[in-house]
This record gives sequence, C-alpha cells and structure tokens, in this order.
Amino acid sequence: MDRIQREAATLAALDHPNIIGVYDLRKEDGWYIAAEWVEGGTLKSKFGQGFTIDEGLRVGAEIADALGYAHSRGVFHGVVKPSNVMLTPDGVTKLADFGLAKPLGAETITETGAIVGTVGIQQQWDRMLMEIRR
Repeated sequence: MDRIQREAATLAALDHPNIIGVYDLRKEDGWYIAAEWVEGGTLKSKFGQGFTIDEGLRVGAEIADALGYAHSRGVFHGVVKPSNVMLTPDGVTKLADFGLAKPLGAETITETGAIVGTVGIQQQWDRMLMEIRR
C-alpha cells in the first residue's frame, strides 16, 4: 500500500470533529483523495494577525483532542505543523494531512537516515507562540 492509500485508509477510519474527513479514494492517472472541504485558512496563514490567549488555548486544546482521539484509535499523526492545522470561519480547528501517519507501534516506513516531512517546524511553532503571547 503506497503512502496516499495509507493516508486515505487512516483518515477514513477516523471520525472526529477536529479531523478532516475523507470520503473517497480514486485512482485515475494517479491516486486522489476526496476529503472534507474546509473554508478558512491554515494556522500558518494566521501568523502576523495576532491571537488572543483564549484563541491560542482553544486551538491547542482542539489539536490535542484530535490527536488524543487518533492515538486512542492507534494512529500517530507524524507531522503536526501550522500548515496542517485548518481554522474554519466559525472557529473550529481541523487537523489535516495524515500523510506520514502510521499505526502506533508499526515499523517505520522510511529508511534509516531518510528525511520525510518538513524542515523548520520548530521555528513555525515558536512564531505562533510569540503571536499568542502578544
């Protein structure tokens, strides 16, 4: 099973208000995932606009709730970062991109020494925390 098939199967098994839902997986000149459309923007796109402490705490709590749910179903997200967190206009946080997700306790899917994911995540989270503190 390749990475996109694994992501679709993983997401389809998760039903939580703070996790983007998956509706279908199709193969036509490549694999495509039909997922829930989320209006709004990413947490990363909100940098520079400022956050109140209450907003930051709510977003953090909703991310933690989504991750707790996924972990209770045996799924580890793999790469939580501001560009994988969606914020709807009505204030709901949605965790996206389970592309590096794997069952908890599963063997790693990458070779030793291989880098998969995004470099610079810590700097992005540090920036978000600075926004919340303002």
